[in-house]
Amino acid sequence: MKEIQGNRLIYMLYSGEQYVIDQVDTVVLVSGREPNNELAEALRGKVPELYEIGDCYTPRKVNHAIDHGFMTAVKI
Repeated sequence: MKEIQGNRLIYMLYSGEQYVIDQVDTVVLVSGREPNNELAEALRGKVPELYEIGDCYTPRKVNHAIDHGFMTAVKI
């Protein structure tokens, strides 16, 4: 991401190509490489089943997180 101007997002690829998306209502910034399992900890013992997947389990590339989520869903 390069810049946010109101509802407009300007971002640049590693190649240097710049793009603009108008009418953005939410931007999620990813920073840090530590698992965030606060929600899982808050729910532990309060729900019958709890599965930690994605960055809650461990931060990694999106394709690995998707595979982990899929494999967890298959087990359920």
